[in-house]
Amino acid sequence: MHAANDTLLDDAPTSASAPTLPPHAFVSVVRYKSGAPVDELLYRIAMGDHGGALDAAQDLFDRRHIPVLVLPLSSLSDTMLGYREELLLSFIDGNARLADVIEDSGLEMLDALRALCELLEKDIITLC
Repeated sequence: MHAANDTLLDDAPTSASAPTLPPHAFVSVVRYKSGAPVDELLYRIAMGDHGGALDAAQDLFDRRHIPVLVLPLSSLSDTMLGYREELLLSFIDGNARLADVIEDSGLEMLDALRALCELLEKDIITLC
């Protein structure tokens, strides 16, 4: 019986041969980057259509979307952010509605929408 235990121990994988698995994710977030209102907003801002961008933003406000930070704050130090993006990002806490975040930032609407588009395109935030 002692020999059988030795055989089982010899067959056990060693730490050098065991595969390394990534840690489990703590939170799973479905990114809301695609979708009619967000895509429309991104397109209108890129084309310089300010009225159309405001209309697309109104649809986002009506749906009461909440901006949520996707990347950890520690990883943002390597990302180039403009002043407006940093300002808008400072009001995103995962609880406040998009309309409230933009209003509280004190930015003009189009400047805030441009900053929002940059944050969405860089996958720093998502809308839930």
